[in-house]
Amino acid sequence: MLKRRDYYSTVFLYFLKIAIALTGAVIFPIWLGDGKLSIPVILGAVAAGLTDIDDSLKGRLTNTVIILVLFFIAALGVDALLPYPILFLIAIMASSAFLIFLGSLGSRFATIPFGTLVIVVYAMLTYKAERPWFLLPSLLVSGAFWYSVVAFLFNIALPSRPMQEALGKCYQELAQFLEAKSLFFDPDDDSDLTECKLRLTQISQTLGSTLETTRISIMRRLKHERGRRSARAILNYYLAAQEIFERAGSSHVDYQELKKEFPHSDLLFRFQRLMSAQGFACQKIASELLYKERYHHDGHFKMMFTRLKESLGYLTQEYQQESQQRLLYSTGSLLKNLSGIDEILLSLDREKELLLTAKESAVLLAEPKTDSSPMLESWRKVSRHFTPESPIFRHAMRVSLLMGIGFILAEGMNLIYSVMEGETVRLTTPYWIMLTSVFVCQPNYSATKTRTIKRLSGTVLGVVVTMLLLKLGLSREGQALFVVISGTLFFVMRQARYAYATALITMMVLFCFNLIDAGFVAPERLLDTFVGSLLAWAAVTYIYPEWRYRQLSVKIDAVKMANVAYLHEIAQQYHHGRVESPLYIKVRDDAGGRAGELVSLFSTLTVEPKTTRETLDYLFKVLALNNTFLSYISALGAHRAALGDAVVLEILDEAVSRIEYYLTGDEPLDLNEHQRFLVRIEEEREKLSVDEQRLEEISLHQVQLLLRLLPDYVEAIQTPK
Repeated sequence: MLKRRDYYSTVFLYFLKIAIALTGAVIFPIWLGDGKLSIPVILGAVAAGLTDIDDSLKGRLTNTVIILVLFFIAALGVDALLPYPILFLIAIMASSAFLIFLGSLGSRFATIPFGTLVIVVYAMLTYKAERPWFLLPSLLVSGAFWYSVVAFLFNIALPSRPMQEALGKCYQELAQFLEAKSLFFDPDDDSDLTECKLRLTQISQTLGSTLETTRISIMRRLKHERGRRSARAILNYYLAAQEIFERAGSSHVDYQELKKEFPHSDLLFRFQRLMSAQGFACQKIASELLYKERYHHDGHFKMMFTRLKESLGYLTQEYQQESQQRLLYSTGSLLKNLSGIDEILLSLDREKELLLTAKESAVLLAEPKTDSSPMLESWRKVSRHFTPESPIFRHAMRVSLLMGIGFILAEGMNLIYSVMEGETVRLTTPYWIMLTSVFVCQPNYSATKTRTIKRLSGTVLGVVVTMLLLKLGLSREGQALFVVISGTLFFVMRQARYAYATALITMMVLFCFNLIDAGFVAPERLLDTFVGSLLAWAAVTYIYPEWRYRQLSVKIDAVKMANVAYLHEIAQQYHHGRVESPLYIKVRDDAGGRAGELVSLFSTLTVEPKTTRETLDYLFKVLALNNTFLSYISALGAHRAALGDAVVLEILDEAVSRIEYYLTGDEPLDLNEHQRFLVRIEEEREKLSVDEQRLEEISLHQVQLLLRLLPDYVEAIQTPK
């Protein structure tokens, strides 16, 4: 008996969809009376599954038409050109590069071309010269069409499910982020928090990427439903996640100084407990989105905040030194920030409280307008990658060469077999070399290395398990069942458990060939997988090697510019008032995204050859400083609202101008003049009444934090290694 959680489980629903699609692909050819036709139908369904893109019903229909047309043309091209090796070699290399370049147009144009490349190799694997020219393309397309029908029906039955899953993942990662941030207040941790900061940066990068993927999914899904309440509710959850992330990622105090000044108070413990509880609340919101479990805001939060305020008030009375008072005041700003998170969580408990009006949601979902035609804009996007400096160009050249070399090797094997047999032989199994290369070759060295190891180990495991099952005398019906099960589990596991997914797809292929009496092809599968993986590894190692194109200074410049744009937009809202405008969301996401790219680069460099210890140490330093700098900017963003004090606004504008000047230029920082500006800010803070000028005090404090860090930050980013 399935429970409610099982029914709404992402894995269960995906498993069910794939299982239905593959079952139909297996049964239909058998029902027609020719089981040997099942392989191209199954492979067509698999290729369509690899190109499945979450979209609205209209968008999914458009995608399906594009996929079916491209698949038919690709399969038809294979059938027409494969007998002419020279022509086919030219065509496969040119089309491979072309399809990779199309990926620069967006996620849809990255996924569909990849599936088209896969269908080309699938057509080669199932090619038979004696068949009518239209049969193979029709079989492959029929499998793709059947999968698309199943996916379309699931879309109709559960239209909001993909967005709910994406948002649920966002809130799960938000829970991890808040829990990791709470460790900064661990009263028993006497370390310098380096490990905590690195872990938080890694989680932040993952969360930022998930939020961006979710944004794209929401934009694609809801662009035709801008004013509907359901669309506004989805946007509400997304914007709430973005604001919680901004607030949770902000910094108001020096955590080590806080521990040093108040080591025996309960203040640290209470902050840690509160942030951990807010993380748990995010986990419960994820459960609401994923499993329809109603979220109720915990009433204990009110008591937590009350006790924290009492503790803060007691310390304020007990510790009268100016430095301690300033630190406690900053801690009060942190408490206010966490109160903001609490208000967001509470609003999500009240379904009627939508943060957005229909007009606001329409503005956020509106597509950006361009002055040029769509074709010209697409050409500009693609043409800017016609340089070795672009990772898309490097990947396109590698894949093109891999397809060409793989085809030459396969033809060479067929030539050897022909000489040995004394007659012309055309085996299709050597084309597995090309298929392996397509799946294993990734845009960077570290990802390809990881994929190579997993592909090889998974293939060996799949062969061993298949041999054991066949030794046990598995019936033909049992083998057909395993084709469906292994193919379904391949899709379920291919993102998180690639080695196991490879084992499963290997089992599916071996059982398919065994069912059509093609013999046991495991040795060929092992050999071709090894050769294809080796070629992919060699391609990323020697063809436009990544270490020659790290562009560290370019990436750091992009981080600087993103931070400046984010800070500038925040300053504007201190003039005109808080608003979740598309521009603000964009610059905030860009700043987080650029920081995430630095984290990814650091992870990549740790496993790449020719990476020096000096480079890693330098990049780690930049990461740490940028993480702190961005957290101070985020704190300004979290508290943004219209300021009424003209002097404070003037100081804020001057601070932003100074930061922009030194981050975007090459001039060294004038430390004496910089210190005088800091003194001026401190004098202005002393004039403010804490009770009457709360927002002004917070904004000046955050500006001080930014400016105090600026000399170290500028020194680091202006001297890249």
